[in-house]
Amino acid sequence: MGRLLVHDVFYDGKDAFPLVMVGNVLEANRRWDIGKEVIKCISKDFPGTRLVRPKVEPAVGAALLAWNYLIEQYQQEL
Repeated sequence: MGRLLVHDVFYDGKDAFPLVMVGNVLEANRRWDIGKEVIKCISKDFPGTRLVRPKVEPAVGAALLAWNYLIEQYQQEL
């Protein structure tokens, strides 16, 4: 199902697209970085995948995304 979603919605076979990974389970420890393994596996089917590990909490990222959208809408109305 994930493969279908990525292919139909995000990936046109040409451009890169971001894959945002959050959560403590994806953080690297000294011995193993599961995030690298996940991106390696996904990159086999979707070479345009670009890993993004946010530096802020997801709620802050969502607020910034919404703010940017509102600014763009406002600028289009001018």
